[in-house]
Amino acid sequence: MVSNLSKAFTSSKKHHEAAMARLLETGEHSDLVLRCSDGKEFRVHKGILCAQSQFFRKACNPEHFKEGRENLVELTIGDSSIISLLLSFLYTTNFEATICPLIDVNLYVAADFYDIEPLRLMAAACFESHLEDGHWTSDFFPKAVETIYNETSTETSPNLRNTAFTCIVEHASELMKPGTNGTPSALAIMMDTIPELSKDIAMHLLFEAERLKSATPPKNGTREIEEGKDSVVDLTIGSSFTIALLLDFLYDMSYPDLNPDDSLMHDVNLYIAADFYDVPILKRVATSHFKNNVNKLTNVERCLVPVTEIVYNETATTDRTLRELALAVVVANASDLLKPQDQNAGPTHLAEIMKAIPELGVDVARGLALEVEKLKSAAPTKDRVDDGW
Repeated sequence: MVSNLSKAFTSSKKHHEAAMARLLETGEHSDLVLRCSDGKEFRVHKGILCAQSQFFRKACNPEHFKEGRENLVELTIGDSSIISLLLSFLYTTNFEATICPLIDVNLYVAADFYDIEPLRLMAAACFESHLEDGHWTSDFFPKAVETIYNETSTETSPNLRNTAFTCIVEHASELMKPGTNGTPSALAIMMDTIPELSKDIAMHLLFEAERLKSATPPKNGTREIEEGKDSVVDLTIGSSFTIALLLDFLYDMSYPDLNPDDSLMHDVNLYIAADFYDVPILKRVATSHFKNNVNKLTNVERCLVPVTEIVYNETATTDRTLRELALAVVVANASDLLKPQDQNAGPTHLAEIMKAIPELGVDVARGLALEVEKLKSAAPTKDRVDDGW
């Protein structure tokens, strides 16, 4: 009985998938046209798309969008090959797996933009699986990494970024090895255009090199290291004052009790040192103090701007803890921090730092954009129209 039921279910499922695939292929009874960026069009069905995508549900609303009235949606994300895979998933729930990491990433970006969470998760899982299977050697991998860093954010896609970053640092020597004639590798060339990635990789490899230097046993094969024999450890992270504060904490759990303006720089330096020397308790305490002090500053420009520069220069991009805390206060005080006091004055300190650290500029711009959206949605308007996707 169970066997017959299972066979019947399998047969029914295959029949349903085949019928839905034919519906997509023929466009029969379609009531919506999707036009891709490369000009190809797909005749589709609103009910199927709108039930699975908030993007299409909004786009097909005739009261708010002309697309809903004209039954035509111009797609800006994803070429026709990616949209074809996306539609196949929506109609049949089948995921046409490829062995190309770039297709995985492009499909992820499209699923993220069109708000199709199951497909987004599936594409991310396939990307990770393909890298584990060795497809990081593919010529398409550097382009996939470039797409991840240019078209996703650490806030919405931390796992995808971490997957790519972990693969890069694990195989850094192979991926950045020059060609036979000395030409830079594809990944090395791509890194020149993405300072954020270059900084993250360099910082990780530097920390790893420092760790290996301090942990490498002598040639005689014993576990003893030079620092252990000489009772001297050369510290590379943290000033003498910061190390003194770290040792005070390790010995008696004491932490500097200063006013917020004076304490903030110590909070950051202790966080960085605690992270490097693997003192998680101090790292949590420093975070707590930073969170409390950053919102009580009496001179935001003098105290916060230099601290923000250190946070962005000396912590990994994937570590958003202090960045988000500092960024919130920077955005809240952006008018004072970015506008010169008079017309003849040059760029402010924050503006100069944003030029030197593009990632900070992007984060500030994103924060201000969100603030603008909040203000727009809160402003009373006549016949307000929802113009967001």
